[in-house]
Amino acid sequence: FEQTHKMLGVQDYVIYLLTNEFVTDWSQACRTMLMNISEFKWDEDMLKHTGISVDLLPKLVPPGSVAGTLKKEIAELAGISAGIPAILAGGDQQCAALALNVLKAGDAEANTGTGSFAIAYSEKPQFDKECRTLCSASAIPGKWIVEAGIFNSGAIHRWFREQFYPDGENVYEVMNEEAAQSPVGSNGLMMLSHFEGSAAPYWNPLAKGMFFNVSLASKRSDFTRAILEGITLEIKSNLSLIENLVGNISMVSVAGGLTSLGLFNQIQSDAFNRKVIRYDNNEASSLGALMSAGVTMGFYANYEEAFQKISAADPLVYYPDAINNEKYEKLSVRKNELYQSLNQGGVYKLFNETL
Repeated sequence: FEQTHKMLGVQDYVIYLLTNEFVTDWSQACRTMLMNISEFKWDEDMLKHTGISVDLLPKLVPPGSVAGTLKKEIAELAGISAGIPAILAGGDQQCAALALNVLKAGDAEANTGTGSFAIAYSEKPQFDKECRTLCSASAIPGKWIVEAGIFNSGAIHRWFREQFYPDGENVYEVMNEEAAQSPVGSNGLMMLSHFEGSAAPYWNPLAKGMFFNVSLASKRSDFTRAILEGITLEIKSNLSLIENLVGNISMVSVAGGLTSLGLFNQIQSDAFNRKVIRYDNNEASSLGALMSAGVTMGFYANYEEAFQKISAADPLVYYPDAINNEKYEKLSVRKNELYQSLNQGGVYKLFNETL
C-alpha cells in the first residue's frame, strides 16, 4: 500500500495504457463503494474510514467523457492514427441498457447470457431496504440504473444440452422444438435455477438448483421447458423487486444468447405480462458503447437519436397471453414457496454439510 501510486480498476488500467491518463467514470467508480452515488464524487467519509487518499484514486468524470488521446506507440501497434480520442462509455451493463432502449422511466431490460441481469432506468438513486438490488450510475450522465443479477441462467441451458442432448446440427433448434411440445408449467415440473447459489432475489450462497415434482411421466421436453420457465420466473421476481423501487415498468427489452429462442422470449412476455422486445443484434454492450461515443463526438444530438440510427432495424415484439400469464402468476408463487420451504426447513444447510 505504501508503494502504491494509483488504485485502479482493470478498465482504468487499460485507459492508462492507451492514453497515459489516470481516469475513471461514474458508472465504474460506483462499483468501488468509494463513490457517493448521489453526488457522483469520491465519498469523503469512505475515504476517511478506509485511509485511502483521493490522490491514490483516478480522476472522476461522467460516462461518455474523453479520457485522453491514443498514444503514438499504441496507435502504431494497432495500425491507426495517434491522437484518436479514447472515450469512457461506461460499464458493460450500463452500455447494454443504452442499446436496449432503456432511456426513460418505465424502460427495463433482461439480459440473459451465462447469468442474467434485470435492469431499469431511474431518475434518482433507489435502494432496496434488504439490499437485494444494486443502484449504479447510468451510462447516461446524471441518471441511474437499478439492477438485480442472477448467477446462472443460460449456463444451465447449456449444461443440460451438453449432458442430455447428443451432439449434432441445430441442437438448440431441437431443444426449442421439444420445449414447445411441453405445455405451460412443464407438466408439473419446476426448476430452481440456483445451481451455484442464489443471487437476487434471495441472496443465499447455500441455495441449490433442483428439478421438483419429477415423475415417471416426465419427458426430456418437460425438463427443457422447465429450464426456460425457471429462469424466467427468477427474472420475473427480480423485475418485481425493481418495479417496487422505480415505479411501473411498461416494456422489457431482452438480449443475450438465450433470446435467440423465440419460445423463451414468449415465455418471458407471458410471465412478465409485459411487451417484450428483442433487437436484431445481441451485442448490446458494444452497441451501447458506440452510442455513447457517437453522442460524445457530436454525431448524434442525444442518446435517443443514437439509438434510432444505430438500432434502426425493426425488432421482434412479443405480447403476453392473458391465460398463460395467469398460470405463470400461480407458478411464481409456487416457486417462492418451494424455495422458502427448502431454506426455512434447513434443507440447504443440511446438504452443504460434509459427509
